[in-house]
Amino acid sequence: MAEDRLTQAVLRKRAEYRRAERGYRFFEDSYKGGADYVESDNLYMHTFEDGEGFRERKERSYYYNYCAPIVNAYNSFIYRQKIVRDFGKLADSALFGLFLGNCDRQGNSYEDFIRGASKWSSVTGIQFILVDKPAETAATMKEEMERGIYPYFVRVPPTNVWDWGLDRWGNLLWAKILETHADEGEFGKDAAGVMRFRVWYRDRWELYEVEQSGGGRKARKADEGEHPVGEVPLVPVCHFAEEPMTGFSLLNDIAYVNRALYNWCSLLDEILYRQTFSQLVMPEDPKSPINDKALGTARGLGFPPDSRHAPHFISPDASQARVLMEQIERGIEEIYRLATLRGAVGVTEESSGVARSYDFMITNNTLSSKALNMEEAEMKALRFWAKWQGIAEPGNVVEYPGEFEVSSLGEEMENILKAAELGISERFQQVMKERIVKRMAPRLPREDMERILGEIRHT
Repeated sequence: MAEDRLTQAVLRKRAEYRRAERGYRFFEDSYKGGADYVESDNLYMHTFEDGEGFRERKERSYYYNYCAPIVNAYNSFIYRQKIVRDFGKLADSALFGLFLGNCDRQGNSYEDFIRGASKWSSVTGIQFILVDKPAETAATMKEEMERGIYPYFVRVPPTNVWDWGLDRWGNLLWAKILETHADEGEFGKDAAGVMRFRVWYRDRWELYEVEQSGGGRKARKADEGEHPVGEVPLVPVCHFAEEPMTGFSLLNDIAYVNRALYNWCSLLDEILYRQTFSQLVMPEDPKSPINDKALGTARGLGFPPDSRHAPHFISPDASQARVLMEQIERGIEEIYRLATLRGAVGVTEESSGVARSYDFMITNNTLSSKALNMEEAEMKALRFWAKWQGIAEPGNVVEYPGEFEVSSLGEEMENILKAAELGISERFQQVMKERIVKRMAPRLPREDMERILGEIRHT
C-alpha cells in the first residue's frame, strides 16, 4: 500500500542525516564496545576461510576498546578545570534550584548532565539538548515546586533528529525528532508499535504518530501546542562543526583503526588457537598407519619406519603471528597519535621536545575548541530555560577555561628548577610558579588562590 504524503513527510530523513547515520551508530558502538560491537559486522571474513570457521572465530573474538579511554580523557581534561557559572537572575528562582539538582527529570544534576552531553558529543560529533517543560499548570509557586513543573533538559542523540529546516543564515526554522517513550503497555501485554515524531517550530510544536496499517504505515497528527521560547528550543552540542546540525567526531579516524585492531587481534587469536601446540612426528607401520590418530593427550603424524630421522616435534611458523603482533603495536601507537595524547596517556615513545610540544599544542587547541562549543551550548540552553519561564534576559554567564596544560607537571617543575639554577629573571620564575599553583589546585577558593599568588609575587 502506497504511503500518503503526510506519512512520507513524517518519515522523511534529511540527506545530511542519511549520510551521517551509519557513522553515528558506528562511533557509538565503538565507544560502548561489548557484545553489540562483537556481534555486529565489524569482523571481516578471511579470503581462505569458510563460513563455519568464521563463525567460530567470531565467537572467540574480543575488542580492545581504545575509543572510550580517549573520549573519557578529553572530557576529564575539560572538566577537571574550574568552570565559572554565574546564573544571573535564574539563581534567585527556587524552581531553578530544583532544576540544578534534577535537570532532566531522571535525577541527574545539571553538571552531570552537561558532562554527559559533552562526552557523547565527542563520540558522535554532535548531540542535542532539547529544552522542554511539562504541559501541566499550577496556581502557586509552591504547587509548581511540589509537582516539579519547571523546564528541563533532554539529551537527544543525532540518530533521533531526522529532519530540519534552516533559514538563509543557518538558524533553525523547525526540527523533527523521533521520540523515545516509556513502555506504556499493561503487564503481560506488548505496547503498541507506534513511532512518535515531534516537530518543533519557533512558536509551536506538533506531535505525529505513525502506525502499521494494512501492511503499510500511516501517520496522523496526535497533538499540537504552543511554546513561548520564540526559537526552536533545540541546542546543538558539537565536538567540532563547520556546518549547522552536523559535527565531526573525536573518533572520526580512531574508530576505524580500532576496528582494524579488532580484526588483527582475531587473526592472531586464530593462529594461537589453531597452531599453538607442537605435533609429534614418529615412525609408523605402513600396513597399520597412525595417520592423524589421537595418542593419549596429543596427536601425532606418522612417517615410514625406514626413515633416517628420529621421532620429533614440529612447531608452526611463528613469523605470521609476529607480523600481526608488530602491526597491532603500530596500530595502538597510531591511535594515540591521531588522538594527540601520546604524552598524556602514557604511551612510551622516543620523541624530541619539539615533537612533544607540538602534540601538546594540538591537544590544547582541540580541548579549547571543544570547551568553547560547550560554553556556547550551555549559554543557549540556559537562555531557552529562562524564556520558558518568561525571563527575556537572564544575565547568565558561563566561562570555560581557554588553555589546557596537558604536559607533565613534574616536567614543568623540573624546568623551573633548571631556570632557577640558570639565574633567569625573577619575574619569569614568578610566572612559572603561578602556573604550577593554578594547575595543582585549580579549584582553590578565590581568597586562598589570591593569597598564594600574592606571596609568590612578593618573594
